[in-house]
Amino acid sequence: LRSEFVVIGAHYDHVGRGLVEGLSRGGQGEIHNGADDNATGVAALLEIAEAYSLARLRPKRSLLFVAFDAEELGLHGSSAFVASCGYEQDRFHGMINLDMIGRSGVQNVMVGRRASDESLGEHIYLAAEVLGLNVDETGMESFLDRSDQAPFLRAGIPSVFFFGGLHDDYHLPVDDVEKILPEKVSNVARLAFLTSWFLANENEPSN
Repeated sequence: LRSEFVVIGAHYDHVGRGLVEGLSRGGQGEIHNGADDNATGVAALLEIAEAYSLARLRPKRSLLFVAFDAEELGLHGSSAFVASCGYEQDRFHGMINLDMIGRSGVQNVMVGRRASDESLGEHIYLAAEVLGLNVDETGMESFLDRSDQAPFLRAGIPSVFFFGGLHDDYHLPVDDVEKILPEKVSNVARLAFLTSWFLANENEPSN
C-alpha cells in the first residue's frame, strides 16, 4: 500500500495587514499575526511529522505533509495541489486538515467531514475515545467548503477538517499567541496523528 497516500495539511498564510477587501474584520493596516489562524495548524503539522519520523513503527501507506499557501485568498494552494501535484488523485486514501485549533475548550474538537465517509468517521471517533476527547460535528457542514479540505472533497477524497471553532478575534489583529491554549493544540494534534495512523493502516486499498 506504499503507493497510496494520506495527506496531512495546514495553511501557513494569513491576511497580512488586512488590506485585501473582505478578509479583515477590522484594524486594516495593522499586522494580523494569525496565531490561531493558522499558526496553530502549522505547528501541529510539524509536530505530527516529527512524531512519525521518530516512531519505530511505519504505517502501511505513505504520508504527505503539505503546508498550503493562499488559503485566505480562495484555497488556491490546496486547489493547485489537488489539480497538479504530480500524484494521481486515486492514490490519495484520505486527507486531514488542521485549521484554527488553538482556542475554546481543550477537550472539545470541532470536526467537519462528509457523513458518507463512514470509515474515516469511525477512525476519528475511535481516536477521540482513546484520547478522552469530545468530537462535535454540529454545524460543520457549512465549513466543508471553507478550508483546504474542500478541493480534496470535491475530488472525492475522504477528508476531515479539525477545527477549534470561531472566536471574536477571527481575522483581527488581536489573534495573538498569548491567547492560544497549548493543551488544545496538543490534543488536536494527537487526534489528527491517531486518525492518520488508522487511515494509513487500513487493510483495503483505495481501488
